[in-house]
Amino acid sequence: MRGFAILLLALLLPACSSTPAGTGQIPANLAKTAKVNQPPVRDYQLAPGDQVEFRVFGAPDDMDTVQQVRADGRITLPMIDDQVVSGLTLQQARKKLQKDYLDHGYLTPRAVDGLSLLIRDSAANKFFVGGQVKRAGSFVYGHPTTVTRAIFEAEGMQDTADPTKVILIRQDGSYQVEDVKKVLAGNFQEDLQLRPMDTVYVPTSSIGDIDTFVQLYIKNILPITPGIGVTF
Repeated sequence: MRGFAILLLALLLPACSSTPAGTGQIPANLAKTAKVNQPPVRDYQLAPGDQVEFRVFGAPDDMDTVQQVRADGRITLPMIDDQVVSGLTLQQARKKLQKDYLDHGYLTPRAVDGLSLLIRDSAANKFFVGGQVKRAGSFVYGHPTTVTRAIFEAEGMQDTADPTKVILIRQDGSYQVEDVKKVLAGNFQEDLQLRPMDTVYVPTSSIGDIDTFVQLYIKNILPITPGIGVTF
């Protein structure tokens, strides 16, 4: 939990030092267009640590396997050489494998159509919720979700939370502030869309200004420098 908090603060620092509270590096016009039903920004790309299920329907069962994408971006599959899949979408990786099995004559055109590739577990396809929630931690980004839904997944807010200043921190260090109380009152169009690796931070009710909070409680206390990595 302490490591998660340090990571959160390290992400927050570079974005908050010179930007108005609530805007970060994200243009206001983009913030206003966030929709509850907005799809993911881009197709998910495979990355080291992902677990991938490989199956060929109609082929012997011994071809089925679950592989973890290694640090070199490769997975090991039956008969063919190790394949680089990191950085590819599932569709791109499937087409690549179909071509390889077909070109080498290991599968017939009919059999290669039954080649399936699924993500069993994702190393990067997660989001994080911290602060004044009942169950802080990481959660699987399995479908398009929003700030409010993320808080629900964390079992709701503590009594000490300030629902009007919930911080959404993007992976690039930019941030936005959402009034969840206003969203729950019926302004659902203002519920910001999450992306993989985003962080939702629910502050305590004593925090009046985000930039002041960052200045007083982060920069002047933690022995870390904005923009550098943190080991925990």
